[in-house]
Amino acid sequence: MTSPRPFPVWLWFGAILLLATGGIYWAVADDTDEKSKILAGMAEPEYDDRGALIRPVGYERWTFIGTSLGIRYVEGDDPPPKGPGDFHHVYIQPQAYDYYVRFGEFPEKTLFVMTNSPASKKQGPDLINKHGHFAGKSTGLEVSVKDTQHFPESWAYFLFSTAGPRKPARALPQSLCYDCHAEHGEVDNVFTQFYSVLGDARAKASASPKP
Repeated sequence: MTSPRPFPVWLWFGAILLLATGGIYWAVADDTDEKSKILAGMAEPEYDDRGALIRPVGYERWTFIGTSLGIRYVEGDDPPPKGPGDFHHVYIQPQAYDYYVRFGEFPEKTLFVMTNSPASKKQGPDLINKHGHFAGKSTGLEVSVKDTQHFPESWAYFLFSTAGPRKPARALPQSLCYDCHAEHGEVDNVFTQFYSVLGDARAKASASPKP
């Protein structure tokens, strides 16, 4: 009786490699599908025909990620600020927020909108507020955009005054904002170290077992 021929070793390796690459393919496909689902319906930056950013609208309904008060990036006071400084409220698209919490990075077309509001102390005829400060009416917006299609450095920064609700703005020079964010941004040019809501959500998601 003839002994059965042994199964070629190269076929074993081929089968193992096929299973491994198949698993990687499906994992990548599932990951891509999940990202697409998370980003579905996300508001994206709009530009005019000269490439200037059109002022975002509806950001008040986006995800609020943090407030700062009187933050300054230089030593000393020149001139000295009056009062505690401005309140800065920061918003991000809900989909971009969910994406960062899940994957630890910011997707293309991410928008951060920061309102500039002077600190107010008293208001109204009854002057009910006796102590402390609250954010007054916004005097303008600072916006950062992640859009590699439009900006070689991926991120660009814009400043909008209160004049003209949709008046477009050109990107600020790289030396004004980009360089500082690139050097000191904790994650992908973003000062996530200042946004406790974002950081706490990401930490909890990272500590939780993946489905």
